[in-house]
Amino acid sequence: MLADLTIYMPSNRTLEDSREAIESLLAFSQATGCRMVISDNSQDPRKQAAYNGRSANLVYITRDDTDPQENAVSAMSKVATSFVMPMGDDDTIRVLDSAFPIDLSRLPADVVLVRPQTEIWVEKNGIVRTEDFSIELDDPADRMAEYARRTRGNNSVFYSICRSDYYIGLLRQFYARHPTKGGYCDWSITTALIASGKVVYDPAIVYRYNLGRWSNSDTLEIAKESLFAQVGLPPAVQDFYPLLRFIDTYIMLMSRHLPLSELQRDKALSINSTMGLAVFVNAVKGKPERYDETVHHLVDLIVDETELNTVFIIALMLADSIQPGLKDRYIAYYQTVTGAL
Repeated sequence: MLADLTIYMPSNRTLEDSREAIESLLAFSQATGCRMVISDNSQDPRKQAAYNGRSANLVYITRDDTDPQENAVSAMSKVATSFVMPMGDDDTIRVLDSAFPIDLSRLPADVVLVRPQTEIWVEKNGIVRTEDFSIELDDPADRMAEYARRTRGNNSVFYSICRSDYYIGLLRQFYARHPTKGGYCDWSITTALIASGKVVYDPAIVYRYNLGRWSNSDTLEIAKESLFAQVGLPPAVQDFYPLLRFIDTYIMLMSRHLPLSELQRDKALSINSTMGLAVFVNAVKGKPERYDETVHHLVDLIVDETELNTVFIIALMLADSIQPGLKDRYIAYYQTVTGAL
């Protein structure tokens, strides 16, 4: 049923902590025929012994390093099917009994993502809600606005089936030259993909998304801080996150791997500015004491500017207020995305 799909899992957890996720993936593959790639940098020999060679549909890779970015690239590099789906090693996946997943070969060309029935799970309470919305609007800007409206504090749509040409093209550029390659960028990745095409819902596939440390206020701020700290960004970056999200989404929307016409891209870039950069401008105006004079000056320029390309250039200049040299690293990323890589 899903022979043209590869689910890839970068895995760092031990055998005990990842067993439920991997066993669910193996069962899902047996039921649907999908391919699997697991790149394991846990350095747990029991885990390798348990799963290496377990299924003819499984490519199992072991790595000596503990770099999460390299582990993700390793897993993704083995995808050779027309559709791909990421999976966390603390999540689970299953197909409902007597149900048949969508035939991927029959998807209309304007459908980019197939989102499963997503169960939001937390350790203390189990499944707290199920998310099943689709986004089938024709206009890219309308889809982006709908995505922003329908999300409820998590980016579960990221764990969806996607056309490999778009997903892998975008992610290959991201891992090649993005200034941080941070985990916080999944929102921008998902936004760019949704701008590129419709999201349809497949109720036959059930994905249980472990909200983990994002599930309560006690650990939420720590989780946010760690995402930035582990890629070398200073604590003050949280005050600039809407700016980074605007820049990341802007650059990703420029990718020539995405099936956007010039008009569609212009609409997507415009709504990204309206929704994303406006949040940062309001933050600076609402809490002026948190930002220095340079930030205030550049934000005033943005407010008065009507040309979107110029707004983007000013936003890049603001990136150096987060960390010196960040602007130039973003320019290198932009050149990669808009070039031939």
